[in-house]
Amino acid sequence: MSAQRSAPSTGNAESAENNGRAVHDQSTEGRDSPAAIAETVARMLAASAADPVRADRAIAGLAAGYLKRGDDAGAQHVIEALGAHVDEARAAAVQAGAEQLAGGATATAEQHAAYLEQLTLQELYRLKARTEAQRRLNVEDRADETEGQGLADGAAFIYDQPDRVPARWGEGEEILWAKGEALMLCGPPGVGKTTLTGQVVRALLGLQPDVLGYPVEPVGRVLYLAMDRPRQIGRALARHFTTGDRATVAERLTVWQGPPPTDLAADTDALLDLARRAGADVVVVDSLKDAAVGLSEDAVGAGYNRARQRVLAAGIDLLELHHQKKAGANGGKPDKLADVYGSTWLTSGAGSVIGLWGDAGDPVVELSHLKPVMEPIGPFNVVHDHARGISTIDGAVDVVALAAANARGTTVGIVAEAMFGDKPTAAQRMKARRRVEKLVGLGLLIEAEKIDDGRGHNIGTYRPGPNAGRPAGRVLFQ
Repeated sequence: MSAQRSAPSTGNAESAENNGRAVHDQSTEGRDSPAAIAETVARMLAASAADPVRADRAIAGLAAGYLKRGDDAGAQHVIEALGAHVDEARAAAVQAGAEQLAGGATATAEQHAAYLEQLTLQELYRLKARTEAQRRLNVEDRADETEGQGLADGAAFIYDQPDRVPARWGEGEEILWAKGEALMLCGPPGVGKTTLTGQVVRALLGLQPDVLGYPVEPVGRVLYLAMDRPRQIGRALARHFTTGDRATVAERLTVWQGPPPTDLAADTDALLDLARRAGADVVVVDSLKDAAVGLSEDAVGAGYNRARQRVLAAGIDLLELHHQKKAGANGGKPDKLADVYGSTWLTSGAGSVIGLWGDAGDPVVELSHLKPVMEPIGPFNVVHDHARGISTIDGAVDVVALAAANARGTTVGIVAEAMFGDKPTAAQRMKARRRVEKLVGLGLLIEAEKIDDGRGHNIGTYRPGPNAGRPAGRVLFQ
């Protein structure tokens, strides 16, 4: 028998041999038969499964005992039995150890270290192989899931479109965020992106009807990726909710804290996987700079956009927080898509891009619709009440306060005039009526008595409802 690899550390030769022989003596009768030797080796491996070096020393001691008695066949049976359980390199190392024990030698520290390195590399290879196998299995599973998806009847695709763009935030021609598309809310640090987003999240959970006077359609569950300073995000969101909201928030809001499990531009399935794990209808990405590394590179921007489109294709909407460049052209205010930081693919793949601009901490910032869905919204100034987490359009009308200001309440006509001026159109009056009715449905207003409008018509009046004092519950209009 000749050594092929560095031997395991044999330590004291007599001790190793005795340990091996002690285990072997407990085996079946005819202990030198190949079957009995194989049983003994299997027991040694099982007994020291967590410590392969210890097992190898004992097995090397068993083989050395045979060599000392001149029974080369018995020693060979030991190595062959071991080879049935481990790879060839490990069996060869044990064989070399047995020969050293039989000659009274002890493996050097260098040989021991080399053997441990060998075992480490083998285990690392097995772990990598297992990871690669799991990756390939995931690819096959996704292929099965998406088989046939994306294909549609051409006539249905062209002719069966809705008459109006379905809005997630907004209505009619004034849409800030369309269903089935991504909304990007961008601006420099400290201008209230998270403050505004918190109000949108509250509305998505069905706890308030509008944000900045534009209705928000609720969803079943929201996933909030709080990747950019999650503790600070948590404190900011806390301003928008009361203790009475806890059950709803627990049921319908899921939060991921800290960096994503992988770069979302490099692994274009990871964002969809997170959304599905949470059972989300809407995902909030706060913020894009934490979702992927190198957003200024087109390859990264295109990778993230692919991840985004996979989420949208699955029927899940996206709200993304992002940063603008520090200044626009000639050092002025950023007012174009080109002023949004990063690859053009980031804005190209978004359905709507809203920009906020101002100095960090300013209570008044400017909102511009850099990429509209239909008609552009704004520009107008937004006033942030940072303490309460409420944002309003500068010069807006608080309808609940309007109702409280008069002992007899308010009317749809009064609300329409406050919103649109002295002579609102029929369409504007209808818009005011829809908002008032929505406030009634949420308990922010209640319908009071009918009054004569002076022209022989009885019209309804509205007063503050039982929920009028709740935070972020007011519908405000430009």
